[in-house]
Amino acid sequence: MKALLSLAVLAGAAGLAACVGADAGGPPQIGSAGCAAIEAAVGPGSVWYGGFHGQRERASFYDDDLQTIRQRRCFQSEPECRAWLYDLQSRYSANVYSAICRQGVPT
Repeated sequence: MKALLSLAVLAGAAGLAACVGADAGGPPQIGSAGCAAIEAAVGPGSVWYGGFHGQRERASFYDDDLQTIRQRRCFQSEPECRAWLYDLQSRYSANVYSAICRQGVPT
């Protein structure tokens, strides 16, 4: 029983991390040093930023529920941004509230 409860707690922690947009190895978040480095490398007019807000169905310990994700990232090119959006839209397809790629530094 303790092992089962521990797994449920770990699953909840993983869901929380995804909800706030924590993903190791992803593109830099807007407002981070990584975005500033991209801006310095390609110039402010060549930076692309993407935003995504969506949900996916997830089986939980008691019942199925929806896992929400909100992320904003910056990219060196439009194809990188579109690939990132495609991946998120594929994984969080239950409800997609917004999915954008735009050129320029967000204000």
